[in-house]
Order: sequence, then structure tokens, then C-alpha cells
Amino acid sequence: MRADALSGRLAGGWDVREILAVAPALGPDPARLASVRTDPKAWSQLLLIEEEVGHLAERWKDAAAVLIAAVHRSEDPGGTPTS
Repeated sequence: MRADALSGRLAGGWDVREILAVAPALGPDPARLASVRTDPKAWSQLLLIEEEVGHLAERWKDAAAVLIAAVHRSEDPGGTPTS
């Protein structure tokens, strides 16, 4: 599901600006995360990979969580209410 498709599903007049999966490569298994975290080089590489694939809609279902950034339609880009 893309951000524009999801936007129509949010109640209350919210527009989705960005969707990012958390741990889309490792998923929600804490043991998998712990095994990589002890190696600083592997950890830094994993963070780069996770951020890259976290924007891919096909990876969202395997992620530990999905973050959705949205703004309400009643506010302008500066955050000031338009009403």
C-alpha cells in the first residue's frame, strides 16, 4: 500500500506524508536484532539497510512496526490552522 492509498483510510482529515517501516529486514524477533547489535560494523550496515528498505511498501508487512507521518488538512505547511 502506498502513502497516497493509505491517506484515504485515515479518519479525521489527515494526509499521509511519509511511511517508514521499523526493522523491515529483521522483523519483530528480538533475538535476530541482538545477534547483530554486538558487532559495530554489522550494526551500522544494518541501520543503513533498514532505512533504505523501510520506505518500500512491500516490506511493511514484515516489519516490527510501521511509522506514519501525517498532517491534518486544516493546517498549512507551517502548522498554522487555516480556519
